[in-house]
Amino acid sequence: MEVPDYALPYFDTVGADPGVEDMHKVVCVDGRRPELPQDFSLPTGPPSPSLAALAGVCRAATECWYDSPAARLAAFRVKKTLASLQQAHLLRKAQESDDEDKIV
Repeated sequence: MEVPDYALPYFDTVGADPGVEDMHKVVCVDGRRPELPQDFSLPTGPPSPSLAALAGVCRAATECWYDSPAARLAAFRVKKTLASLQQAHLLRKAQESDDEDKIV
């Protein structure tokens, strides 16, 4: 997987130092959302713990961006989702570490 070069969200629309009005127009009026690389949200094959966690964060973020407020994740749901992703990430890392110890 190739990691893209870092760029600020909406850099192609608002420039390097946008004001509140600029961001309001882009996000609230135009309805734009940051672009997430496909590699981050759709892992193929057995994902590494880091890639699986990143895919989960991307999925949660996109669920917070729905146009309808009723369809968006509630703050408490976001908190629980992130805690669950963290727990799963730590568990996968521990399992990988155990597997590596068995190989040696």
